[in-house]
Amino acid sequence: MNKVSWWQVLIDPEMSWREAQQFNAAADGINSVGAQIGDVASRAARLELEVARLRTALGVLTQLLTDGGAIDKSALQYRLEAAMDALEAPPPAAAPSAVDSSTDTSTPSPLVQPVTCVGCGKSYEMRATEITPSGTMCAVCFQSSHYSKG
Repeated sequence: MNKVSWWQVLIDPEMSWREAQQFNAAADGINSVGAQIGDVASRAARLELEVARLRTALGVLTQLLTDGGAIDKSALQYRLEAAMDALEAPPPAAAPSAVDSSTDTSTPSPLVQPVTCVGCGKSYEMRATEITPSGTMCAVCFQSSHYSKG
């Protein structure tokens, strides 16, 4: 916003020097707010680009890990959904609920589903295995493999 110059104060008989100063102070405030809005818009655009890049990277990594067999797609989906639900869920109430969710067995966790070890061929619960470039291994095979030796 343009400021009132001393020349405009001299020409305009209805404007006092004090009014011009107040007008100029208001113009400075408006210009400052305008600059801050521009900064916020610029930051928002950079953040949108960063989110798009992170989504792309996450999608590529997820696809690479699931296509290579390093991660079970259903286990990954289960964990992601649980994490997203936890983010969106309201904070827990102070009083405990009457329903105990730990005894709910209607949908078993993918972590307890059987997975075949690529080393010995036996089935184990997923939570008792290690994921290697060769595939999923039980703890015994993993310990005897070259992967556990760093």
